[in-house]
Amino acid sequence: MWSSPNVPTSVGDPGSWQQQNPNWKYCFWDDQTLRAFMADHFPDLLPLFDAYPKKIQQADLGRYCLLSHFGGVYADIDTRCLTSVEPLAGVDRIVLCEEPREHQHHALRRGMQRLVFNGTMASPPGHPFWSKVFDLCRLMHSSRDGDVIETTGPILLSAAVADWPKQEDFLLHSSHLFAERPGASTPPYFGRWSDVTFSEHYWNGSWIRRRKTNIFRHMVTYARRRIHEYNNDNLDLEDIRRTIDPVLLHATPQSDAELPTIAILIPVRNGAATLGQNFEQILNLDYPKNRLHLIYGEGDSSDGTSEALARLIDKHGATFAGISSITTQRNSPHVEHHIRYAAGLASLLCETTSCVKR
Repeated sequence: MWSSPNVPTSVGDPGSWQQQNPNWKYCFWDDQTLRAFMADHFPDLLPLFDAYPKKIQQADLGRYCLLSHFGGVYADIDTRCLTSVEPLAGVDRIVLCEEPREHQHHALRRGMQRLVFNGTMASPPGHPFWSKVFDLCRLMHSSRDGDVIETTGPILLSAAVADWPKQEDFLLHSSHLFAERPGASTPPYFGRWSDVTFSEHYWNGSWIRRRKTNIFRHMVTYARRRIHEYNNDNLDLEDIRRTIDPVLLHATPQSDAELPTIAILIPVRNGAATLGQNFEQILNLDYPKNRLHLIYGEGDSSDGTSEALARLIDKHGATFAGISSITTQRNSPHVEHHIRYAAGLASLLCETTSCVKR
């Protein structure tokens, strides 16, 4: 994909895909042809597509739709094909790889296991997984002015992969497969094609808005990468064991009366569609429910979230130590809005738990 048919030679090497795969049909998509494709084949997603403020978000949604409709291999423009992708032909699973290791902190700091690369992917046509991705795009559309990697990009794709109930539908690989230049990643590689690198990615980041150098941002990024490398390179099984208190591990469980009351703070906005799943996960906790107090911080929702919360509180209020909802309004000034929200949560937390010190 590119904004027009005229791709600068410095951007990537799209011709390499044709050279390495002369018997494959090659398709190039610019802004006009991609939108026409969306209008013809995914008219229900066209309002989402048109409302995205960034072209990369349209490109992200577009690539998922292309793979769902045609199948085959999608590749970013800033890539180079290194060998024939013929081994991918006829595979009935979705072929993905992880992003390079230095990018994984984006997923890890959000509590995810891995960051999946969406710059080059392969899929059979019509795979139901892509409907899951479309659902997440709809869910995140209200945050479309936020971070691209969350609203349409690798974080969203990674969440869809993690939540998909049939993990056997994926052939997941290390970043060597599509995402890095040969020799850039460190063995051992994993996946069905652990001995093959089909393509390399230049990481031109042509869609990223260029910013002035920010030393603080560079320091934070550097620190995250070093922490991730340390945690992965220097911890072995014995190191992990030494961090566990065996007395606590093998202690006899306390009675319910001896356990502290715990408050779970849950911010939510436009979450009516996911509150049920969130509540089901809380109900599945093995901590005694009469020692849990749930505090939902809700505000500015336009999908009936407050009504859904009221129904949950009415139905399950007696199951827990308490369920509360704090509602904030957009009409307060921005800073005051957040201060009041934080103060309200802190106040309610102090009232409902016995384990908070001033």
